[in-house]
Amino acid sequence: MFSYHIVLIGFLIFLLYFFSSFSIFSGVMLLSFFILILYFLFIKKQIWHKFALLMLVFVGIFTVNASLPTHNYVREQTINLKVSSIHTNYLFVKSGYETYYLATHYYLNNQQYTIDSHLDDTLVVYGKTIPLKAINNFYEFDFKLFLNVSNITQQIMITKNQIHVISGHSIRSMIFNYVNTFPNEIKTWTNLLLFGQQNTDSKLVYNSFIKLGIAPLIVVSGLHINFLFMILNKTLTIIKIRILKICLIFTCLLFYAYLLNWTIPVIRAIIFCFIGLLAKFSKQTIHPLSSLSFTTFCCLCWQPFQFYTVRFQLSFGISFLILFIIHKFKTYNKYWKSLFISTVLYLFTIPFQWQMNQGFSLFTIIYSLLLTPVILFYDIVLLLNLIFNPISSFVVKPSLYILNIIVDVTTITNVWITTFQVDTWVLQLYYLVLGLCFTCFRYFNWRIITILAINCTMISGLWVANTIKPFYELTMINVGNAMSIIITSPYNKSAIMIDAGTQDLNPNNPTIGNYLAAKGVTHINALFLTHHDLDHVSNVQYLENHFQIDNIYENTNQRLQYKIANFNDINNLSYNLNTKYASENNKSLVLLLQIYQFKILITGDIEASTENLLINSGLLTKINILQVPHHGSKTSSTINFTNY
Repeated sequence: MFSYHIVLIGFLIFLLYFFSSFSIFSGVMLLSFFILILYFLFIKKQIWHKFALLMLVFVGIFTVNASLPTHNYVREQTINLKVSSIHTNYLFVKSGYETYYLATHYYLNNQQYTIDSHLDDTLVVYGKTIPLKAINNFYEFDFKLFLNVSNITQQIMITKNQIHVISGHSIRSMIFNYVNTFPNEIKTWTNLLLFGQQNTDSKLVYNSFIKLGIAPLIVVSGLHINFLFMILNKTLTIIKIRILKICLIFTCLLFYAYLLNWTIPVIRAIIFCFIGLLAKFSKQTIHPLSSLSFTTFCCLCWQPFQFYTVRFQLSFGISFLILFIIHKFKTYNKYWKSLFISTVLYLFTIPFQWQMNQGFSLFTIIYSLLLTPVILFYDIVLLLNLIFNPISSFVVKPSLYILNIIVDVTTITNVWITTFQVDTWVLQLYYLVLGLCFTCFRYFNWRIITILAINCTMISGLWVANTIKPFYELTMINVGNAMSIIITSPYNKSAIMIDAGTQDLNPNNPTIGNYLAAKGVTHINALFLTHHDLDHVSNVQYLENHFQIDNIYENTNQRLQYKIANFNDINNLSYNLNTKYASENNKSLVLLLQIYQFKILITGDIEASTENLLINSGLLTKINILQVPHHGSKTSSTINFTNY
C-alpha cells in the first residue's frame, strides 16, 4: 500500500503545483484537500508526520522558487548569459535565476552567424527576450512544450552581431576543456557515453543507435548510474566504516550528477540507490516499487511538468517494468529473465519509436542483449581514460576501433521497418492488447493467442487504412511565414516537393521532416526550389541528409517541362519569360501542374511585373488551386492577375 500512497501524494502535489500557478484561491483549496487526504490516510498509521515533513519541504521549495526574481529584457540591450546546457544547434542559457533558449545559428540581414561556446561560458550579447516561437502541428514533436516543461518560456533574440565569449572557470568547464584536448574520436565517444553530449560526429552514432532501437544505452540515465553505483560499492568494500562508505559513494554520484547538469533520470537513479543503501544499512526491507514511487514523487516535486515529457514517461515505465519483472519472476533463470525483460521492454517502447522515429527495428532485442555489456565495458574504459589519460593510446584507440566495427556490423544487419504517424486510439488498443498478454502470460492457450492475433490484425488494418491513401494528396505544410508544399501520388508511390521552408525553433527536427516522416515519405522524386530566399530553401541540407532526393530543380537552371513518375508533365511557365534583370523574387519558378482535371499554379514569390508577363504570355488557363504569390504580399496578387 505504501507505493500507492506515495503515487497518490505525488499526483496531488503535482496538481497543487500546477493550479497554484493560476490563482491563490485554487492553490489554497488544493492545499486544504491535500491536508484532509493526509489526515484520513496516514494519521492512524503513525507515518503522517513523514509526509507532512515532505509537504513542508515542497511548500518551502515552491515558495522560494516563486519568489526568485525573473529577467525579461523587453528592450534591446547588452545581456550577460551563462551557458547552462549545450544541445545540437541550440543552448540553454541563464541570466540570474531565469533560463532561456538560444539558437547557436542565427540570421541578421540575410547572413547566417554561429555561436561557438562551451559549458559554463559567459556570453555577452546584444538583443532582447521574446516569447518562444514554434510552429505546433499535430504530426510533430512539440518542441515548445518540451521547453515549457523545463520552465523555459522565453528565447534570446540577437539583434546585433556583437557576441563576446568569456571562458568559464568552473570545475565542470575545466573537465570538459580537458576532454576537448583528447583525439577527436576519443573525445566524441567520451562526451557521448559519459556526459551525454552530442556534436556533429556523435550525432551520426546516436542516429545509428536510434535505428537499432537501443538509443537508451548511450543516453546517460539510470542504467549508467546503477552501474557506476555497483562499481563504487564493490571498489569501496575496503572501507569498513559503513557511514563513511555511504558518504563517499554518494559524493561521487552527486559530483557526476553535477557534471551531467542535474538531469531528472540521473537524480531519480541516485535517490533510488540511496534508499536501497540506507535500507541495507538500517537492516530494513523496502519494496523496490515503493522506492521507485518515492523517487518519482521527489522528482515531480522538483520539476512537476516533467510528467508531460516522453523521456520521463519512458524512463519511469521502463524502470517500473524491470523492477516488476525481477520481483514477479524471481524463480526464472537469469538468462531467460534477461530475455524476457528485453522482450517486454521492446514491446513497451515500440509505440514511442513509432511516434518519435516513425519506425522500429526487428532485431532490437538481440542488439540490446549483445550491446548492453559492450557499452558498459566502454563506459569503464573511457572513465579510466578520463582519470589516467596516458592509457588512451594503448587501450582506448584499439577498443574504439572494435566498437566502431561492432556498430557498423549491427547497422548493416539491421532491418528497419518504416511506419507512419499513429493515432492515439491505436496506441490505446495496442497497450490494451499488450496488457492482456502480460497479464495472461502464465495462462496462455490457443484461444487467447487467436483472440490477440485477431486484435493485432484489426489494429494493423485500421492503421494502414487510416494512413495510406489511394489518391493524390497536396499539403501546404505549416512552416510559418515561409513556403513548403508536398504532393504525393496514390499509395505514396511518388512525391514532389516545392520549396523547403525556413528553420524552426528546433533545426535538428524541423516541421518538414516531421510531416514527411508522419506520412511515410522517405523518397522525394523531385524538389523544386522556386528561388533562393531563406524562407524557401533553409531546410534543403536537412532534406538531403535525411531523405532520398532524385533531382533538385532551381530557378537558375530551368526546363520547359519536367517528367516525373506518376505525375503528368509539369510545365514551367516562367521558362520563356524575360526576367533576366528582375529581382530574385520575380525570377521564381512558376509551375503549372495538372492532376486529373485539376490544375495547380505554383507562383513562388513573383510580384506584379512578372504577373503581367504571365498574363501577356497567354500561357495562363483556368486554375483550380492557386498558391498566392509572395505569401499574399501587397506587391503581388494584382486584380488583373487574380481575375484573369
